[in-house]
Amino acid sequence: MAFQDNIPTYPIVSSNILAAGYDEAKRILRIVFKNKGSTYDYNDVDPEVWIQFQGAASKGRFFDSNIKYSYQYDKVY
Repeated sequence: MAFQDNIPTYPIVSSNILAAGYDEAKRILRIVFKNKGSTYDYNDVDPEVWIQFQGAASKGRFFDSNIKYSYQYDKVY
């Protein structure tokens, strides 16, 4: 799946993640990392995962445990 340019992101308080956004219709989770601003779109992410990510005390730990190796992704930038 090709990346989507129109996924808005918002700032995240995290030592590793700069921003994140979600397109519910396309089920794409966009993560912008602090490391060089690398941006990835994670495909076919359930809305519940997005909600859980937003509520996680540690966004980085949640990402590592529940998203990083669980979904196919495309590098955006």
